[in-house]
Amino acid sequence: FAAANLFFALFLIIWRLAFFLRLRRRSLAVLIMGNPTEVETARQLIRGFSPSSKTYIWHPENDSPGALANLESNGAPARADDFDLLILAGQSLEPATIRRAAALRLEGVRVWDLPRLCAEFAERLPAQYLDERWLATAEGFHSLHEQSFHVIKRLADITLALGGLILASPLLLVAAALVKLQDGGPVFYSQERVGRLGKVFRVQKLRTMVGDAEEDTGPVWATPGDPRITRVGRWLRKLRIDEIPQVWNVLMGEMSFVGPRPERPVFVAALQRKCAVYSLRHLLRPGITGWAQIRCPYAASEEDTLLKLEYDLYYLQNASLLFDLRITLKTISIVFSAWGAR
Repeated sequence: FAAANLFFALFLIIWRLAFFLRLRRRSLAVLIMGNPTEVETARQLIRGFSPSSKTYIWHPENDSPGALANLESNGAPARADDFDLLILAGQSLEPATIRRAAALRLEGVRVWDLPRLCAEFAERLPAQYLDERWLATAEGFHSLHEQSFHVIKRLADITLALGGLILASPLLLVAAALVKLQDGGPVFYSQERVGRLGKVFRVQKLRTMVGDAEEDTGPVWATPGDPRITRVGRWLRKLRIDEIPQVWNVLMGEMSFVGPRPERPVFVAALQRKCAVYSLRHLLRPGITGWAQIRCPYAASEEDTLLKLEYDLYYLQNASLLFDLRITLKTISIVFSAWGAR
């Protein structure tokens, strides 16, 4: 049974990778329907994922196949059966657009909305196009209510945390000494963060900023080249060594190794007012690393955080132990790359 499951897991990874590479290299013919802004967003996504693909637009003022025009070269109208994919871009679409899309689907054309396009081509979900209606009908999110997923994930966290603390202890002692020698201030830094189901906890990190960094400014985002970050702290952040004390939060059950990054309560309140689906991040334990962390740099603004939210939402929709393994391996690769770049 164990051998069969291992074979299946490896086969699934190889199969998905092969399908992804084939899709990326293939020249697709994609028809886009919708609002001008969302149409351009879809077009840019397709161009970035598959540069050789051709995109077409359908204009609702003429409800006929002759309304199809090549966006790339303004060529002659195309036939409906020439398309590999139809993208419905936008939430409020004209009746003529919906009617034509339904007809094309009955003719065998595959139909995606903009969130599905982002998920398949960019592995993220555009938060501005998601609402409760989308959530009620979207596929995925299966692992969120599977007890086996949570139990195995928690057992893996405990095992890795205990082993990690033992292996990382010498490195942690050296880093702590460097922080202390830098300016004589405290070694560790504790800060309130929002965890699973909105519960507030205190995250533990090695201090990378000057003492009382927010005494004059109050809570603010860390920015690239932030003058509050010490010289030692800059290296600790680059090599992710400042995150090691969070292993204690993992042992306490407040965090996981893989999950959405926990945010500060003051920022969470502002972001929830700005984005209706932001609170979905709190359905799982926050993580030391995660899909958003390995795809985006440190968030320096609300806009950066909302972009990371798109990757967090994709992780929540597709959460699995195999996905966690993929994120863990990528994190290790990033850390070793940073060490090699010193």
